Amino acid sequence: MTNIAAKETADVLIYCDNDDRWTPVPDDSVQTGYGITPNSRRPDDGTTKEYEDTVNQMRRATTNLGCKYQTGTTLGVTYSTLYPPSGPLLPNYNPRRQTITICDLAFESVLTKLSTLPIALWHTLKMDSIMLIPTFVLLYQLLNLQPYDITASENRFSDDDELWEEMYYMSAEEAATHPAPYTWMAVLLYAADFGWALNPTLTAEQYDTGVNLWGYDANIRNYNMQAIQEPAGAQLPAAVDAPGGNG
Repeated sequence: MTNIAAKETADVLIYCDNDDRWTPVPDDSVQTGYGITPNSRRPDDGTTKEYEDTVNQMRRATTNLGCKYQTGTTLGVTYSTLYPPSGPLLPNYNPRRQTITICDLAFESVLTKLSTLPIALWHTLKMDSIMLIPTFVLLYQLLNLQPYDITASENRFSDDDELWEEMYYMSAEEAATHPAPYTWMAVLLYAADFGWALNPTLTAEQYDTGVNLWGYDANIRNYNMQAIQEPAGAQLPAAVDAPGGNG
């Protein structure tokens, strides 16, 4: 990725505004005249109320409540749906622009960096706590950008989506269409770079719980990330045979 000064030409715009830029679509007098309930009177329950991002001229599905209207569960959201504006088109804007919002919840995690985690905590680190790290949330959302995500035009990442244990039960075909397996692989490679890897003696039951999975191995530090073969610590332990067949 390359940071550019002119946001109008950017492919991806990343926000940390908790979706404050999203506002209800103004009432349509024509629709109201046909007996359709005005948008201002529709409930914020993920059914029919419409919202727009006038900054980027985008709409979102009525079922996507985003950060602001689903407080407490949503970590990040990717938006890809543009719409014809009622006013003039935004000048010089990239016609394929997409936006990502990292929600406030993603910044409330006690765990913020793996690189600064004390050694004692590595041995008790629960895998699913890693997904609360803002960097994990951002990487997950980047993997949802079109055309990389072939399954949906927009995606909301909740703290109960794509958990570590869910990866264990996915088939290879299913895992290939989800961003989470790629995000988790990035975590394993990153951890290996400073010596932490999945314990090779784990049983399937231990692996499935997502607790006490890590062991230290100085030999894998500063791993050559350009190598074709991933380090042993990023592979499933020998005793773990994923039911989904993606091991």
